[in-house]
Amino acid sequence: MQQIEISKVRYPFKLSFGVLTRIGKLTGHKTLASIDKAFADLPIDKIPDVIKWCIDAGASISGEEVEVTVKEIRDALEHDFSILQQFSELCANDMGAMSGEQKSDGQGN
Repeated sequence: MQQIEISKVRYPFKLSFGVLTRIGKLTGHKTLASIDKAFADLPIDKIPDVIKWCIDAGASISGEEVEVTVKEIRDALEHDFSILQQFSELCANDMGAMSGEQKSDGQGN
């Protein structure tokens, strides 16, 4: 299970089908061919919400209990832009896994 680090705490992270569906509804891009466009059109102010959705999906799959709020994620982003980089890399990893590609682990590896 991939993990994202927020305020020195590591959380499970999964870009699941449910998360993709919610992103599609948020951006209006609801087809497989428009997934890249959905990420490109993701409103910046909604990124903390999407990170939370991915953490919740990861927790559900891994069986871990996590306690982090959208507000905590938003506050952490005010001070740590590396979270955005991790988010981008982890999403790319999960998309690559769906297509059989291997990518970085979101920690620069």
